[in-house]
Amino acid sequence: MPLILTIPDELIEAIKLPKGRLESELKKEFAFFLYKKGMATMGVARRLAGISKWEFIDSLGERKIDWLSWIVKRLFSENCSSWSCLQRMYCRGEKCFLERYTQEINENRFLDK
Repeated sequence: MPLILTIPDELIEAIKLPKGRLESELKKEFAFFLYKKGMATMGVARRLAGISKWEFIDSLGERKIDWLSWIVKRLFSENCSSWSCLQRMYCRGEKCFLERYTQEINENRFLDK
């Protein structure tokens, strides 16, 4: 059963977003909030936000929301402890979103080079 949230008109008017984007933007903000608070997994939050895993991870980085701990947990659950293993899991062809975050990953020192 879907949840319906009612927002009074005066609050909708006060939110500085175009009405055509209001619902999708509020869903995204709510999804990021739930993920940050640990109330939703990345999969649940990104589906609520209506975006791909890669867009969600990039947006987490832009918002300075921790997402590396999720990768660490995933690595250990998949028995993956090397950079090449990480690349196989999170890179698509020539494009690897992780290249943007190499320094942060290396600073966590959980990978054997």
